[in-house]
Amino acid sequence: MNRNRIFLLLSAVFAASSPLTFNEINIFENNSNSFPGWPSTYENKLLVKIGLTEKEKLFEEGFPGKIERFTDGSRELIIRWIDYPTRKLHSAARCFEGIGYKIKPLPIHLNKQNVEMSCFNAQKHSQILFVCEYILASSGDSWSDTSSWYWGALTSESSKGWMSYVVAEKK
Repeated sequence: MNRNRIFLLLSAVFAASSPLTFNEINIFENNSNSFPGWPSTYENKLLVKIGLTEKEKLFEEGFPGKIERFTDGSRELIIRWIDYPTRKLHSAARCFEGIGYKIKPLPIHLNKQNVEMSCFNAQKHSQILFVCEYILASSGDSWSDTSSWYWGALTSESSKGWMSYVVAEKK
């Protein structure tokens, strides 16, 4: 075998085995020290911590950031602080599907600050929820879906640390 073939073979073996060898590599500094704290209000309503469910606590163990659940009296919010770009930030629709809800996608909505949010109805038995989500950077940039956030965050050096908002209310 000539050297080019050996090099090609070794490169292919390395490339094929790298997902098994390396867990998510953080090429960004850890931003835990830059966590700004949880917001105290949402759309001018006081937020009250209601704590994570047992399933949410399990998910938080491998999450690169912090997660908390709140209510503003009429809605529930899950707010996630993300230290660095990660594929572990799943869309709310996938999470709701994972716990047995049927999802009906809806058009993009604007919140009271004119931030675009991806929204859907989630139905399980007779319960129907209206759910919206978006992600905010400390720079003020926002994304209505996790995929566009991931690629935007991965390729940008302008901001580190993001807040993801998932807002659910009964219909």
